[in-house]
Amino acid sequence: MDTFKTTAKIAKGGVLILNNLPFAEDIEVEVTVQRQPEGSVRMEVDPNDLSRPALHNPNKGTVSKYERPFDSAFTDEELDMLDSGITF
Repeated sequence: MDTFKTTAKIAKGGVLILNNLPFAEDIEVEVTVQRQPEGSVRMEVDPNDLSRPALHNPNKGTVSKYERPFDSAFTDEELDMLDSGITF
């Protein structure tokens, strides 16, 4: 489960607006509202901040192509070691 934590202020009429959430459109999310303790620091999050990996997916919009998807993940030498009982 992906978790994103932010803070916001309640507007008139008890309205709460959350902007720049790092989720795709039409994704259903669970919302829990908790009062922030007095004197705590409010943190503004920039969704374009690439230093925060939870907010940025570098592979989004790219295509992965496997040239030889059925080849072994092990070399012949590694397979020989597995057959001989040597552990690594």
